Amino acid sequence: MIKISLGKFKGRIIKTLPSSGKDGYRPTTNKHRQLIFNILKHSSKLPEIDLMGANVADICCGSGALGFEALSLGADQAIFIDINSQVITNIKQTALQLGIAEKITTLQEDANKLSTAPFACDIVFVDPPYHQNIISSCLQGLIANGWLKDNHIIVLETAAHSPPIALDNFEILEEKLSGKTRLTFIIPLAK
Repeated sequence: MIKISLGKFKGRIIKTLPSSGKDGYRPTTNKHRQLIFNILKHSSKLPEIDLMGANVADICCGSGALGFEALSLGADQAIFIDINSQVITNIKQTALQLGIAEKITTLQEDANKLSTAPFACDIVFVDPPYHQNIISSCLQGLIANGWLKDNHIIVLETAAHSPPIALDNFEILEEKLSGKTRLTFIIPLAK
C-alpha cells in the first residue's frame, strides 16, 4: 500500500500491484518522492518550474506515485504511461477515487516506442524497471514526439549500483544517490 505523502491528497491511498523483482515493479518510496519534489522546488541548479499548473508525465508509472504526488501539489494535468494493462486500470481507479479523472491521461504503451505526446510537459519522470535498458530510447522519444515544453526538466530514477547512463545530448543538472537509488535531473543540450 502506498500513500500520497505531500499536498492536498496527503495520506490518500494509491492502488498498486504487488511488488515483484521478477517483472521489475518497484514503487518509488515515500522518502524518494519527497526528495524529488524538494529538489524540484529548491535546487538552484535546475530551471525554475512552478509545479502549480504544470503538465507532468510519469513514464513506466507503476503505481503512478510520482504523477499523483505532482497532482496533489498542484500540477494541472498528468500523463501516466505503462505497458501493463493492470497498472493503467489501477491509475484510472485511483484518479476516480481522488476525484481527478479529468486531470489524467493514460497510455498503455512501451516506453521504448513513445507515441506523439497528447500535450507537452514541464516535468517528465522516467522510472523504468532497473534491469531494463530503455532510458536512452525513451529520452529520444521524448524529444522526437513533442513531449517537452521549452522550459522543462526530466527526472530519472535508476539503480544506484548501476553504471551511470550514457546521456549523450543531455546535460546532468543534479544527481543524488539515496540508498539503492540514483536520481538524475537532466535537460537536453541546446542544439
